[in-house]
Amino acid sequence: MVYKCLYCGSTSKNNDDALSFHSFPKDRKRNVWLDSLGLSNAGKWDKICSRHFNPQHFMVGGSKNTLLSDAVPMPINFNSDKNVPSTPLDEKMEDLVFMSTSVEHTRENTIDSSCDNTQYVTPQYNSKRKLFSNSESPKKILCSSSRFGDLEEHDFDTPRRAKRSFNFIKRTVLDLREKNRRIVQQNHRLEQKIHLLENIIKDQNDKLLQTKPNNSKVYISIYFFLFSGCIVWYYCFGFGL
Repeated sequence: MVYKCLYCGSTSKNNDDALSFHSFPKDRKRNVWLDSLGLSNAGKWDKICSRHFNPQHFMVGGSKNTLLSDAVPMPINFNSDKNVPSTPLDEKMEDLVFMSTSVEHTRENTIDSSCDNTQYVTPQYNSKRKLFSNSESPKKILCSSSRFGDLEEHDFDTPRRAKRSFNFIKRTVLDLREKNRRIVQQNHRLEQKIHLLENIIKDQNDKLLQTKPNNSKVYISIYFFLFSGCIVWYYCFGFGL
C-alpha cells in the first residue's frame, strides 16, 4: 500500500530515506496535531510522515516507527537535506517560527566573532546573473520563540504567527494540566500509604500495650522510629527527589 503525507505530499513509493507514516490520534491530541500543522481536518486514513517529527519524538533504542506518546508533528522538515515537496517560499520562511532559540543565538555569535576577520571582495559579474554581497540583501526577521516565556510582540505580528503562537500556548497549557493531574494522583496515593502505615503502627502499639505492659515504652519508641523512617523514605523516593 502506498502512503501519502497529508501535509507535504511525500509518498512511500520509491522511498529512499526510510520514511515512516503515522496516523492521526483518535483522542483529544488529534486536534493538537491539526492545530500544529495548520490543518482543518484529516480523514481516517490520512497520515503524517516522519519528516515532521523531531528525532527525539521517536522511542530511544526501539524502532523508528514507534512514536512517544507526547510526540506532536511540526510544520517544518527535520530532514532538510532531502528533496521533499514543500510549501511556497513565504510559508517555508514562516514555518521556522518555532526553531530553537539556542541555534539562532549560536549563529549570531558566530557571525559577530567573525566580523573582524571579514575580507571584502568586489562583486563579480557574468552574462547570466550578478553576485551581490550579503550586506545588500534584505534580511527577513523570523520568530524563533520555542518556549512559552520567550514569546514576544513580533510573535503576533501576522495572523499566521499569531495563530501559531496561540496554538503553542494552548499545547503548553494542556501539558501543564496533565502534569499537574499526575502529581495530584501521585500525592493522593502517597497519602493513602502513609495513612495505612499509621493504622498498622497504631494496631501494633495497642497489642503491645495489652500483652507486654512493662516493655511497651520500648516497643512504642521502636515503632515510632520505623514510622518516621517510612515517611521520610516515601517523601524522598515517592516524589523522585
